[in-house]
Amino acid sequence: MRFLASSASSPPVLAAEAPGTLDQIILYMPVVVFNGFAAAGFMAGYVILGISIATSRVFPRWSGILIGVGAPAHLVGFGVAQLASPALWFVAVLGSLALGSGLASCGYRMWARPGL
Repeated sequence: MRFLASSASSPPVLAAEAPGTLDQIILYMPVVVFNGFAAAGFMAGYVILGISIATSRVFPRWSGILIGVGAPAHLVGFGVAQLASPALWFVAVLGSLALGSGLASCGYRMWARPGL
C-alpha cells in the first residue's frame, strides 16, 4: 500500500487499494460518535448564529433566518441523500444555497459599511 501523505489524499488511495477499509472506518464506533457530535455541534452552532443575527439590528433579519435554516437543511439533506435516496440531493443543495446566501449577505454588509 502506498504512503498516505494526508487525510485529503487517503480516501481515494484507500478506495482503490482496499475498498473494505473505508467501510470499516466509517462504522468504527468512536468515529460514528465523533461524527454525531460534530454534526450536532455544526447544526446547533449555525442555528444559534442565525438566531443572534436575526435578532440583532446590525444585519438584515432575513440573512439570519437563511443561516439558521440553511445549515441544518444542508446537513440533514446530505445525510438523507446519502443514506436513503439520492433523489433528495435538492434539499442539501437548497440548504447550502440558503446558508451561503445568508453568510454572503452578512459579509457584504460588513464590506459595504467598514465602520460596522
